[in-house]
Amino acid sequence: MARQGRLEDTMFLTTFLHDEAKHTEMFSRWQQAVGVGDLDLSAYHNDSYKRIFYEALPEAMERLYTDDSPEAVIRAAAVYNMIVEGVLAESGYYSFRQIYKKAGLFSGILQGIDYLNMDEGRHIQFGIYTIQRLVVGNEERFKLFHDYMDELWAHAYGVVEYLVGLAVLQREQSNVESRIVFEPDMMRQYAVKQFHIRKSKIDRARKYKNLSELEAAAGP
Repeated sequence: MARQGRLEDTMFLTTFLHDEAKHTEMFSRWQQAVGVGDLDLSAYHNDSYKRIFYEALPEAMERLYTDDSPEAVIRAAAVYNMIVEGVLAESGYYSFRQIYKKAGLFSGILQGIDYLNMDEGRHIQFGIYTIQRLVVGNEERFKLFHDYMDELWAHAYGVVEYLVGLAVLQREQSNVESRIVFEPDMMRQYAVKQFHIRKSKIDRARKYKNLSELEAAAGP
């Protein structure tokens, strides 16, 4: 963004980084507080998770160091803002919130997640507008976006399905009465919904012929 002279975007991204640092600290402190701070969570990284977080995400972000073409930026915003934040993180936060609010547990981290969601909303909207301004009036880039989202979706849903399966297995193997109620389809359905919402938000740019019309509609 800085190389392109997009000062406002560059300034926003500095706040973006600050937000992510706060989120990391919050979850790290919570993990330590509940006694799982030293747990190796990589044991829960299945092949779908690795495809997104070990490959697609770092590849797309690192590419921006040397390539800030529209295609490179679209792919980076798609994997980071649309899939990682807009589908996986949102689905995880939603499920966690629903489960533990109903159980009356973890009020502190739930409040933290409520604050965090306000940050995430800004991040996702930034990604949406970034992609919209690059695809408006350009069907080839629209296709690039949709094709890449569809490619990533198979792996994103694979992450969701894996986590749901772990929760179901844990419940089946537990002999302890618990007030925690997990509905397997809740997370699945929410993830599907978020995926289609992200794509539809980008498709709204089809209403405009060019960037000037899009920016005029967005307002000052």
